[in-house]
Amino acid sequence: MDEVARAQIRLILVNADDHARLAVKSRLQAIYADHGSKGALHSSSTLKVCVRAMEEQGSRLISDCVDLVSTVAKNTEAFAMLSEANSLFISFLRDELNGVLNMAAPMGGSQLAMQSMVEAAQRLLADVQARLDQQLQIHRYTFTVPYRPPAQAEPTPIQAAAKSENVNKGGKPRAEHWEDMWSSIAAQLYDGDLKPATQADIERAMMGWCVDKQIEIGETAIRERARKLWKVITSAP
Repeated sequence: MDEVARAQIRLILVNADDHARLAVKSRLQAIYADHGSKGALHSSSTLKVCVRAMEEQGSRLISDCVDLVSTVAKNTEAFAMLSEANSLFISFLRDELNGVLNMAAPMGGSQLAMQSMVEAAQRLLADVQARLDQQLQIHRYTFTVPYRPPAQAEPTPIQAAAKSENVNKGGKPRAEHWEDMWSSIAAQLYDGDLKPATQADIERAMMGWCVDKQIEIGETAIRERARKLWKVITSAP
């Protein structure tokens, strides 16, 4: 798959993921307000309804992403990118589940009761992950078509020169690209434009920068650097 198609798929996935995360947060807040008004906020019912809402958004995200990505490419690499996006969303749901537990925890409940709710939440999320994975795997065998990039006009000498300056060959950013990315992330953190709640938020910001700069990069390289930054942030006094 060529760089243009790969970048387009990344943009599709990032955009869809952003909308899905906002939808989850909005839905959870609505559930809290509804259950709170009924005096049923601190209950297992809140937990179950919230997890169900999270699964609905995850299922919708998979359906939307499969439809959109398949218009660009239906090969194994495209499917791998879908799988990675699904894993990141599951990680987001796992983080959100902690907030749900804080809201649903019984008032004045014993430690045993809280532990029981935590275990129930973990089982529910594990079931959600299994169902979402299965939903995605259904499409695995439709993403086997060899990629054929669309015919494009030959670039002018000026366009070719500009591309060679801005696009890194070989899929690995040069050292100066890493420095530029760190500078951008640092500025976003300083200005408050980036307020990461999880490591995944940092990964998405880094990947978005690379896509904007047309720099081809693997998910593993991004994740490792995001992990280091997240470790520093969470360990800060």
